[in-house]
Amino acid sequence: MNKVIIIICSSVVICSIPLKNRYLVPVYLRIGLSTGYHDNVFQFSSREKNDIDSYNYMGDASNYDSFYLKPDFRILYSPKIFNQKITNFIFNASFSNFLNVEDKNSFDYSVRFEYKIKSFNWIKISYRNSPNNFLRYYNDNDLPEQKYFLCDYNSDSFYVSYSAAFGKYGWSRFKLYVANQFYNPNFTEFDTRHSKISFKHYFKFRGYKLNASFSYLLADNVSYDSGQLSSEFDRSYTGNIISFEIKDDLKNKFLDKILLGYTYSERFYKSESSFDPLHSGRSHSEHVVSLEIRKKIREDVQLGLKYQARNRNTISDFEWVESLKSFNGNQILFKIIYDMDIDTFY
Repeated sequence: MNKVIIIICSSVVICSIPLKNRYLVPVYLRIGLSTGYHDNVFQFSSREKNDIDSYNYMGDASNYDSFYLKPDFRILYSPKIFNQKITNFIFNASFSNFLNVEDKNSFDYSVRFEYKIKSFNWIKISYRNSPNNFLRYYNDNDLPEQKYFLCDYNSDSFYVSYSAAFGKYGWSRFKLYVANQFYNPNFTEFDTRHSKISFKHYFKFRGYKLNASFSYLLADNVSYDSGQLSSEFDRSYTGNIISFEIKDDLKNKFLDKILLGYTYSERFYKSESSFDPLHSGRSHSEHVVSLEIRKKIREDVQLGLKYQARNRNTISDFEWVESLKSFNGNQILFKIIYDMDIDTFY
């Protein structure tokens, strides 16, 4: 009976708040600054690292590794739109600045809407835009001259997710995701539309927080057979992604959290053309291992240090394709995060 009275009183209080005051709430700002090192920005294979011709793929850069800086910020706004239900509007933006490879500098932003139905039960909708994602320099096969042109693409993506709790068995998130990768005019033959479905489950085991996910990806080469010479080959592919993460809240004087993650992915190209040895019958498997530690030094400031190792192994009927498209990469990242409230309306 007491619970019923509390719920009724809470609803009356919220409903009695003038409509405009439901929107006059603090804005929460998170500012981050990361500095890191990437030892293989161009995803060069061992063969390419030892080949002087690889400088043709690097533009003005003289190294295939680089330090970088990445400032980012997040704005969180949580108005009381649906009475006692939680609604969030979140805006994220980040800038990547590579000191040795200026072509790699980029900017991206995203907006997300979140609606909380009840504990661990959310609906989320998000849009992200990432222009000018640089890969490397390539020959344009539609032009007769042997010149190298910058190859980059614009990416925009959209997803909707639904999460629900299962009591002592944890909670899960189901996500539908679509994305476009549209390349600059010299490389439109690679234009691709991605569709992905994923399932992720969170649970606890002996004090550890764990999650596991599975995703299926379909990438459609939308510019295939569009009339240009370079579009005669279908570069569509399918893929599977499996990932695991374990997190421990250490609660000691040195560290607050430690996270260990592992991701395994596969990609299978659809091309079966004998005139397309680079993609025909080709597949690859990829392993990514990450380790991250975090420390809160103040209530509004935390530090993080992350290391990530990536290995791709390519399978093809041609040995030169396998050696060309297999690579290793390592990244290390240090980040500082500052949280603040902006009480604009008070």
